Amino acid sequence: MKIESFTMYGDSSHSWLEVPFALLELLKIDGLITECSYQSRDGKKVYLEEDVDAYTFIIAYRDALHSREVERIPIVDRYSEHSFVRALPRYARKIG
Repeated sequence: MKIESFTMYGDSSHSWLEVPFALLELLKIDGLITECSYQSRDGKKVYLEEDVDAYTFIIAYRDALHSREVERIPIVDRYSEHSFVRALPRYARKIG
């Protein structure tokens, strides 16, 4: 599953990279994501916090495509004073 661009949502103090949950499963990193990230209410999207989880994802995604070019995939920035991401449920790791 190759995605042409990702969206980074941010506010005055933090940012989150929006990624389909199915892609985290495909990369087998869904269990590595911390509770600092958020998920959509329907569970289809995950908002990876910028410091650790987004980095974990980028490394796994780049490795899966066998290319360092992944770092050049466009990231669309969406900034707002109070990001909607903060109102979403925290990411819950699946066990088993």
